[in-house]
Amino acid sequence: MSVALNTLSSVPAASTPSEARGVLVEASASKVVVSFPASDYQLHLAPERPVTSAVGKRVLGIIKGQARRIDALKSGGQFVEPVMGRPRIVQGRVVEVNASANGPGTVTVACPMPIVLKVGELQRAEQFKVGDLVTTHVLPGATFTPLG
Repeated sequence: MSVALNTLSSVPAASTPSEARGVLVEASASKVVVSFPASDYQLHLAPERPVTSAVGKRVLGIIKGQARRIDALKSGGQFVEPVMGRPRIVQGRVVEVNASANGPGTVTVACPMPIVLKVGELQRAEQFKVGDLVTTHVLPGATFTPLG
């Protein structure tokens, strides 16, 4: 099924830097496909709970993934590879750092949609600051948690 991309104005505004705004392309118990306005991106994600939005309608949620290792860059663009499928490589700007006393914490990267990355065990979220350009490989199993 083909779904036309909606404009940014038709998708609810995000209230935090970690909220992703998109359009639901497909939803089942094991897979959610979300497209992102003004792009060709269609991310295939595992739902953390059922998605109640209708196919072709806007959806707001949190995308989470486990970073293999996050590396800082001096230059480059912001992207997710592949454009269609599960996120494997993420490169973008840090928009939020969430340090955790019980673990390495998370880093939210905008690339162009926000993805919350759990930092690998050998790194700490405090190593990064808002505005840093970073890149990482994402382990299989990235998830989508619908909001609302």
